[in-house]
Amino acid sequence: MVLNLPLFVRHSNFVLLHICDPNFSALICGGSGYTIRPRTFTSAPFARPPSSCVGLSEMLVRFSTLWSLILGAIEDSGLRASSLPKSVVAIVCDSTSITVNQQSLTTNAPSSSSQFSHYLSLASSSKTDTQRRDALSYLTTQLASKPVNAPLPLPTAILLPKLLPLILDGSSSVRAQLLKFVRLLPHNDVADRAESALLYIRAGMTHLAAEIRADALVVLEWLLEVAEDDVVTCPGGWVKTLKSFMSMMGWAVSSTSSKWTAASKASFGKSGKSFPKQLLVLAQFLKAGLVEAKDDFAVKPVVGNFQNFMIPTRSNAFAHLNLFGSSRDEEGEMYIDREDRQRVFEKNFLAAVNAGVENARKEGGEAGRAAAVLAKVLKEGMADYGVVDDTQ
Repeated sequence: MVLNLPLFVRHSNFVLLHICDPNFSALICGGSGYTIRPRTFTSAPFARPPSSCVGLSEMLVRFSTLWSLILGAIEDSGLRASSLPKSVVAIVCDSTSITVNQQSLTTNAPSSSSQFSHYLSLASSSKTDTQRRDALSYLTTQLASKPVNAPLPLPTAILLPKLLPLILDGSSSVRAQLLKFVRLLPHNDVADRAESALLYIRAGMTHLAAEIRADALVVLEWLLEVAEDDVVTCPGGWVKTLKSFMSMMGWAVSSTSSKWTAASKASFGKSGKSFPKQLLVLAQFLKAGLVEAKDDFAVKPVVGNFQNFMIPTRSNAFAHLNLFGSSRDEEGEMYIDREDRQRVFEKNFLAAVNAGVENARKEGGEAGRAAAVLAKVLKEGMADYGVVDDTQ
């Protein structure tokens, strides 16, 4: 005769049962349940029971006593038994509380400025693209919902340094949301941060990914709309940005003599779709730096050139000669005057730009129309420039 009386107990938590009886063995399974059964006892006509085992009747008494203790402990712990087949008893526990780590309830809601700072931190430092995009969306909504003359929750001097690195973000949705946000910033505040913005724009213009290069051009186009004077006059804003354009469009000219020739980048395929856009943004940039503003014509006389013989209206009028200064950094220098920008452009970039424009006009189509716009800007910007080599 084989006696095998299993008991299955299911519980949502881990419970350790200690059975102080050598005639019973316990199989404990964490999280899924336990099997409690008496040791197998075999009775045969010529078989002797083990010395450690007792009679069958006494064993059943002990088992019933143990079973009563288990049921009493289960009832005391609030468990509820459900009916199952005769050989199985399942006991299920309903949890009475839920514990969530690092959460709290309070009657004082955080202020709008603290929430704005929190989402700004998420937008600038979160590791997930979705969280950065959603945080930027929240910041954009907060700025758009404010009245026109209402102050920002945080100054632009704090917002831009944290969000400008997102120009190089790998997610296109994050970059698109960033452009929506910066368009809501005050123009005067953006003009003061033009130099730091150009650092990330130039890095995006020379990025390996074509999508990031295209989005960097869109940001530069926006920056020219709100602060064109600051873009072309800030340190490195003129020469470094022009070099980035030349590198991006394949118009860079090597200053050293070499037997190798470099062909311009192809204007077809995936990279060629952004070529007309590059031409138009370059035309907008050159117009801001080379074409004289229409308001300046009102202060000039109609006839006569006597202003050329008067005292200069700006300090250090002959700074471009660098008579007594050390060797200067031409790339990082500020070119405040239009004449200085014309001189540097004619010396370093005009020949390469003219050659690139001519090739683009031969292609026709959208690139040809954009090249015609760029050629018109070049003609207007360099029409009154006299070639004078005053740097020797």
